[in-house]
Amino acid sequence: MRIRAENGDIPGARSMAERLGAQTRAWAIEAIAAVQARRGDLRGALETSASLPGSNNVRGCDATVRVGGIEVRDPLPGAVQAIEEFGARQLESGDLEGALNTAEAVRPCSTPGLLSRIADAFFAQGKLKQARELASQAANGKAAAEFLAMLNQRERGARVSIVEPSPCDVARFDAQLGKFADAYRAIEGTRCLVSGIAVRQYPSDPAAAEKALRESTNCDDLAHGMAGFARAAARKGDVTGALRFLTAAQVAGATDWPQTAVVRDVAWVLTLKEGPRSGLRWARSRLPRASAPAPFSGWHRHWRIRARGPLHDHGEV
Repeated sequence: MRIRAENGDIPGARSMAERLGAQTRAWAIEAIAAVQARRGDLRGALETSASLPGSNNVRGCDATVRVGGIEVRDPLPGAVQAIEEFGARQLESGDLEGALNTAEAVRPCSTPGLLSRIADAFFAQGKLKQARELASQAANGKAAAEFLAMLNQRERGARVSIVEPSPCDVARFDAQLGKFADAYRAIEGTRCLVSGIAVRQYPSDPAAAEKALRESTNCDDLAHGMAGFARAAARKGDVTGALRFLTAAQVAGATDWPQTAVVRDVAWVLTLKEGPRSGLRWARSRLPRASAPAPFSGWHRHWRIRARGPLHDHGEV
């Protein structure tokens, strides 16, 4: 039926609908009317919708709707749906003004869905001024006020607060670009942490990164930075450097730093160089009892398996 209707054979589609049961026939007639409205034939769509089963027993909307030179008094739900479909067709064809006029005319009897879609279209095309002018000329004051509220809501939602980046943000961005001198300069005289910049700098210039980090007076900052250095050194296979940085992190006096992760990375290097028993023994000596690997936990077997491949990267500190 829909195919017949879309091909223009409305009488044939309606004839097929008449042979269906009441409920199915109602759905079919609504679909045919929607096709007519989408094709721009509003009058035909209204005539089709009037043939819905039980139309004589349904009370229409207490309003008079005037659309496209057609006046519909007390429109039934089927007629309202047909008018909304006609408005949707106008919207999709780019006739925003026509769609708005249709939506405002039928609004006493319809949901705000069509008005909302039209507000979206005006906003997307940057035509808020035109939309407000059209709304001010609308005969349906209530629908016009509703439409203006929709426009205002979209405009408020689109406003972006311009926030000046903090020195920490600037330094972080510079460090990502490899501009470490600029990054350190940006945080001079601030409470921004040095560790994030220094850990990024360490792979390319370890000496400069360590010098900058040791100037920090924040014990947590120092511990996190040294932990980052230790993990970076471990990934390079530098056991001596990793152990030195690990010790520096431990003596910094911080209470919150990734000790377990650092010990794990260094233990991997020891496993690669000296075997799993050495890595396990060293890790258990450096970790607190609560987090140390338990005997016969399979931890040493894990190290043996991992030792066959490259050192795993656990991410940045």
